[in-house]
Amino acid sequence: MSGWLETLPSQRVRAVYRDEAGERHSKTFPTRKQAKAFLESALVASGRGQWIGPRGGQTLFCDWAGRWLAARFTRVTTGPVTRAACACTCCRSR
Repeated sequence: MSGWLETLPSQRVRAVYRDEAGERHSKTFPTRKQAKAFLESALVASGRGQWIGPRGGQTLFCDWAGRWLAARFTRVTTGPVTRAACACTCCRSR
């Protein structure tokens, strides 16, 4: 992941970075110090493998679990047990 700072005409500072897929993300701050701290923390998290993209939390667990279970190859006897173990209250209410 790479990143840089941009000063806007309003004198605010934008921290801009590209993720591993090459997609551009940015966040604006009132000071250069805040923007630099944010950018450095994002770069460190990426280096450690702990970085989560801005849209990372938009997928609900139940939706993700449903896709994961559908794509998973299991034995005839294992499938129902796995589905029952992964069922959560939000999945049952739908």
